[in-house]
Amino acid sequence: MTSRERRTILWFSVGLIGCLLLTSPALYDSIRMGLIRRRARSLKVGDPKTKVESILGRPDEIWDFSLLVLRKSPILGITEHMEPEELDLIKENIGRMREVLPETPEEWSYGKRFDWKHSLRGEFPYVWPLRVRVFGPDPDDVMIEFDDDGNVSEIIVP
Repeated sequence: MTSRERRTILWFSVGLIGCLLLTSPALYDSIRMGLIRRRARSLKVGDPKTKVESILGRPDEIWDFSLLVLRKSPILGITEHMEPEELDLIKENIGRMREVLPETPEEWSYGKRFDWKHSLRGEFPYVWPLRVRVFGPDPDDVMIEFDDDGNVSEIIVP
């Protein structure tokens, strides 16, 4: 085997390994979501949070919209690092905020971390494969909603 053939094989191997490294997160993400969707179908309304976590694992995001808005309120001096008891006390003392921010059920979402379908864009940043959830879950996320007792009240599997 000549040195040119060795270099060709080496570059081919490097390219193949590079392609595998680039596509492995998307492959992992797709397999993970398939498993989560299949496992979520075994859940039933009324199951406790502990059962949901044992079947699906830790959620990617936990949504409690009234607390989400309060945590993001620099005017009120509220930070993300406050204890839940402190947040409850603040919510009790702000009567007008209760009218604007009604209690919402806690929701757990499980979703893909990469968005390869919409990763190429016409404006900056031109390549952005990551999914960013700011105001709520994506429509294709698996959603588990809980009631006040901590039991499943609704299951959404897209």
